[in-house]
Amino acid sequence: MDELTFSILLFLPAAILSLALGAIIHELARFACGRLSGYGFQSFSVCSLTLSRENGRLRARRTGGAMGGALHSSCQMRPTDRFEDFRFNLYLLGGGVANALVAAAAFALLAHPAVSGGASVAVFAFAYSNAAIAALSLIPMSSLGTLNDGKKRSCASRSPEAARCLWMILRITAGVIDGKRIRDFDASDFELPEGADRYNPLVAILGMMGADRLCGAGGRREVIAVYESTPMDRLPASYRNAALCELLFHYSAVEPDAVKARAIYERSGMKAFLKRVAMPGTLRTLAAYRFFVEGDREAGLKALAAAKDANAKFPHPGIAAAEAETLALLEGRIAEALGRAG
Repeated sequence: MDELTFSILLFLPAAILSLALGAIIHELARFACGRLSGYGFQSFSVCSLTLSRENGRLRARRTGGAMGGALHSSCQMRPTDRFEDFRFNLYLLGGGVANALVAAAAFALLAHPAVSGGASVAVFAFAYSNAAIAALSLIPMSSLGTLNDGKKRSCASRSPEAARCLWMILRITAGVIDGKRIRDFDASDFELPEGADRYNPLVAILGMMGADRLCGAGGRREVIAVYESTPMDRLPASYRNAALCELLFHYSAVEPDAVKARAIYERSGMKAFLKRVAMPGTLRTLAAYRFFVEGDREAGLKALAAAKDANAKFPHPGIAAAEAETLALLEGRIAEALGRAG
């Protein structure tokens, strides 16, 4: 085997392992920077193992389903109780800066004469992987359909109102992870600050969270009105698709309108999103569309069973509890339809 072939074969597994290690470094730095900024520890996940604080005690558990994965790692922190004490720069940028420093050190190590052959390939893969994670984190962009840390910082830095929206989003997210449903929060938690730019993605995201609370409290029609008036193209892909997913579910099963449902389903990227993202909400929406709009009852019932199974394994109790109620709504509509057909 020639040296080039050997280097290529070694680089691939080294890069995969380096990405996993780089992600862990990123989240450890986030944890350290979060603590320095006054944030409280909530959970730390590596691959399918999650360490979380529950009722004042640390608990380790395995996480399956959509949230698991060989390269998955995350650190969830709870922001300060008072907005006046809220700091976000160090928390958002610390992970990326740590990866950049590790990458710089690894690239510098390549110049050492003792690092050669297979070792140099492994070190290069480690340096390159950390540099890539740093770039994807620090350069403001919508990465993998969500706002990356650099983009969140950029959006939050535009005004005190936007910073307050980020603080609220982090606090609500922390509560949901602890088991609260969106509707369990007070309405004041979702109030958009006066003068907030509604085209700022953070402001739009908080508004969508408020719509979710309204939906859980029985105001589904009002929620649909909020979604339909939201500037979707200004939202990160994941939030935009989530809103479109709820619109599609509504017009498939709640207030059936096949024309509107098909228009949403045919929207660019929507089909791929529903088929690719095997989350409880997407599977539930796909079940409603298959059953009521396409008239494929077998496919609809199969997707419904998959949605219930995915929700049973979902790691965030608050989201799972709210989704269980919507699944029960869909099951009731399907039972009614089957009863009329029978």
